[in-house]
Amino acid sequence: MSNKAVVIEEFDGILADLEAEGKGYWNVSEDKANNTLFCAYVRGRESGNPRIDFSDIIWDHDVQPIAETLRRLGIKEFTISSAASNLFANLVEFKKYGVFLADAVMVNNASGDHKMPALLLKVA
Repeated sequence: MSNKAVVIEEFDGILADLEAEGKGYWNVSEDKANNTLFCAYVRGRESGNPRIDFSDIIWDHDVQPIAETLRRLGIKEFTISSAASNLFANLVEFKKYGVFLADAVMVNNASGDHKMPALLLKVA
């Protein structure tokens, strides 16, 4: 995996539209993109991570749309650096949708000034 951040043109277009409207990325509407995935994408790009990194909580109801969207977009792997108490439940839920724990890695924190541990997941 290179150090270059993943680029999703569809998401970059949504981000440009939000910026043109004077809105922050967290204001994305669910009919445009899953908010949890979209925010993880934007924050990952800002911190310089080569993969989408979920540094915040992933809600159970977001797992299926995240898995389906990543598969549709051809994204084969991502990381979770969040230490939220529902992490194990997320891993079990992702497994139901063909997303599996692959490794433990280090990622940039949100500000990109130091490394932190994360779980690497693969989209089958």
